[in-house]
Amino acid sequence: MGDAARYFPTFVKSQLCPHVARLNCAKLIIACRTVSKGETARKDIEDVFAGKSETKVEVWQLDLGSYDNVKSFGKRVGALDRVDAIVENAGISTRKFALVEGHESTITTNVVSTFLLCLAGPAQTEGDRQNVWRGASVDHCLIRCKDADIFAALSDPKTARMADRYNVSKAMELLIVRKLAALLSASPQHVSSPVILNTVTPGFCHSSLASEGSIPLKLLAAALARPTEVGGRTLVNVIEQGQDSHGQFFNDAKIALVARWVESDYGVGARKKLWDQFSVVLEGVEPGILKNI
Repeated sequence: MGDAARYFPTFVKSQLCPHVARLNCAKLIIACRTVSKGETARKDIEDVFAGKSETKVEVWQLDLGSYDNVKSFGKRVGALDRVDAIVENAGISTRKFALVEGHESTITTNVVSTFLLCLAGPAQTEGDRQNVWRGASVDHCLIRCKDADIFAALSDPKTARMADRYNVSKAMELLIVRKLAALLSASPQHVSSPVILNTVTPGFCHSSLASEGSIPLKLLAAALARPTEVGGRTLVNVIEQGQDSHGQFFNDAKIALVARWVESDYGVGARKKLWDQFSVVLEGVEPGILKNI
């Protein structure tokens, strides 16, 4: 970790923050919707590492359910002199249908706001190297979206299959990351300061994501889920990966194979179709944002 390292974990419970502080980066910024929770995490880190780490810990408010908030946060990040890594691990899993910012809440939070933040902030900030990753899941192997208008279909309460919505959002993230990674690699403006974009699953960890899950799922989590501290280690591992990790999917701290359909003719077509529609959504939220690629 260089002296100028900046990290932006967006999910305090991932237990990434203590690991990063232990490595003595210059600044650690905890981005969270509820500032009081972030302040509690900050105090815990400072208490544990008092006299052992020179890391300066800050707490910034970030609400992925508000596009205006995400854009404001992105501008704040863009004003920094350097960003080395951003960890976008925040997300929701719900069986309750609700529209947020014109889209179903899971899609708004896990997909649109995630990439809005990715393109609105760190991609504009100078640094020797930037590592941006999005939390992913092995659940991308479970779904295929065949709707003509993907975002309109997912925003229709009459046809919403909320039991599978989290998996849908993870598949969308994976496809978008692979497309965006290719675009970044081909972009002249990122030659001197390459952005490394990848996805990682920290594994089946104890978290609040399963709070609305079925009783069997909760029992399975109680018996088999990893401690969040262990999951946090996998996140640190991905932060330190090099250019060869760009666009890759990580599982158990190593590059892993994705579901076969992702790289099939069907998957390649789905990726293009999703990106074409997603580009329109992003430009509608923030006109001109694709120029940051």
